[in-house]
Amino acid sequence: MTTLVTGAAGRIGYHVARLLRERGEHVRGFVLPGDPGSPRLAATGTEIVEGRLEDRASVDGAVNGVDTVVHLGAALTSRGGTDNEFFDVNIKGTFNVLMATRDHAPGIRRVVFASSDAVYFESSKVPPDHLPIDEDHPRRPGTIYGAAKLAGEEMCRTFQRAYGIPATSLRFSFVSEPWEWIDPRSVYGRRMFVHEAFKALAALPEYHSLGRRGEIEEQKLEALRQLDDGTDQLFVEVSPDGTSPTYSQADARDIAAAVISLRDSPAAAGETFNLAGPTYVDRDLIAYIARRLGLRLTEITAPVMHPSWYLDTSKAERLAGVRITRSAFDIVDEALSNRPDLGRSGPP
Repeated sequence: MTTLVTGAAGRIGYHVARLLRERGEHVRGFVLPGDPGSPRLAATGTEIVEGRLEDRASVDGAVNGVDTVVHLGAALTSRGGTDNEFFDVNIKGTFNVLMATRDHAPGIRRVVFASSDAVYFESSKVPPDHLPIDEDHPRRPGTIYGAAKLAGEEMCRTFQRAYGIPATSLRFSFVSEPWEWIDPRSVYGRRMFVHEAFKALAALPEYHSLGRRGEIEEQKLEALRQLDDGTDQLFVEVSPDGTSPTYSQADARDIAAAVISLRDSPAAAGETFNLAGPTYVDRDLIAYIARRLGLRLTEITAPVMHPSWYLDTSKAERLAGVRITRSAFDIVDEALSNRPDLGRSGPP
């Protein structure tokens, strides 16, 4: 069996390709031209195909003759994607993948589409209707990224109805690799290491991937400016009453295994699933990281806190036996045990 994995050099894509190769499947990895993750991916025995999702011709060639498609490629908020990229890459790119599948993969067994919990997310000021968030929660995206993911889900449903392409949509929450929790320059490091957070926030444009820069960002920037003394230190935002929100978090390896399980499950065809790991309290995890690294931790009181945000994944467990148990604390422990240099040189 041949599986196309788009975004195959990314966090989840690499592990999907690796796991499929370990099972003996032929994997075709669709990656950006010159992607620095391509050599690691090629070492698994994955066939590398370079191209862009916006380019229909390159997508056609990648899809030709495959049995399943795992469509993970996308412009991401965590990578600083722009609204134009969310439209061009995530909407048009998903359309190109589905059209290519219709035209060039007549025996397709399944298309798996990587959606996001951003389809539920109205605003950082608006809490979810209920916690944990299940698949029946109202979908009301308040970002172009979330709207693009919702459009992708609807296209998958339409192509299934119109052309009989069996599709499964997966709504991911926060996903990481272990090293990202202890590297100040990583996506997650910029959430808690003072200097890197300050640099990232200072460079934030007026219109960014999560909305519009405003008073909240300016207040946080000023607090970080006062803290940033050139030393390695961490910070955590807390509400005036000293509490901190709770989030979902998952290891990329666990999510990759879940993606494959749902790809293979007959019961998952035509369905949508939340995928996330165990929950954690932001304050507790960052305090744990600071303690393990031996770094100072400072609390910043935020007048407006992001609401708690975590997903109900029981549907995936019930229909396909998916269980994700590796916690954020487990991930941090592994990163520290594997990287004597504290993980600050990035992924291996």
